[in-house]
Amino acid sequence: MPEQYQPPTLAAIRAGAEARTADYIMARRQLARLRRDIRKVFESLDVIVTPTSPVAIAPPTISDFDAAYKEPSFPNDPNDIRRLVLRNTSPFDKYGLPTVSVPCGYTRTGLPMGLQIAASPGEDAVAHGVAQAKTKIG
Repeated sequence: MPEQYQPPTLAAIRAGAEARTADYIMARRQLARLRRDIRKVFESLDVIVTPTSPVAIAPPTISDFDAAYKEPSFPNDPNDIRRLVLRNTSPFDKYGLPTVSVPCGYTRTGLPMGLQIAASPGEDAVAHGVAQAKTKIG
């Protein structure tokens, strides 16, 4: 059922099938080191607050995404809309941090903007608590 995947997703799945064991082990070790490093950051703070999407771009519309998925992309194309919208969220995913996005306003064109709140691994309640407080105060 490969045809049920969007082309970039299918390409990522197929690339994973070609990964060598040694490369996988090295990548897992590097990820573990990065996750240890990020835990150190939370020794001096409770949460990290960032825009959910990059400030420099307006949120894309559904038609923007549809058009992007019809065009082939280059892995390092800095203007690929898929890369741009994930730029602020993907590091938190990789580090395994509990993160929540809450609405925080609108662009000049009326599209919603989000505020991302991330806490230390295992501190889901902290991220959730800050998100609830933010939504109560507007």
